[in-house]
Amino acid sequence: LDDIETTRFYGVTRDFREQYGEKPYLVLKSIPKVSKGTDIDFPFRSVNFGQVPYVILTDNVRYMVGARTPQGYRISSVTPAGIELVKGGRVITIELGYEGEKNHDKS
Repeated sequence: LDDIETTRFYGVTRDFREQYGEKPYLVLKSIPKVSKGTDIDFPFRSVNFGQVPYVILTDNVRYMVGARTPQGYRISSVTPAGIELVKGGRVITIELGYEGEKNHDKS
């Protein structure tokens, strides 16, 4: 969230506490994003962006969104823009850069 959105969030939590009390309480958790520049252990062979997106790793196993890989990553998103992984509270994005391109296979 940017500064304005963070300020709005804290305003909402204050209003919520005033109206409903302390429990349940709202928490803002910041999960840092890491781009492809990091050295991560995620060896993939193929990516499918179809109706049911998935990634095929070098072990030749297909991993759908929501699956956990042997390296301990949970696949949270697969889009033409990139693969989003979650591990240890961190969100890691592997940028693919296909968003907006026309990919028409005419073979």
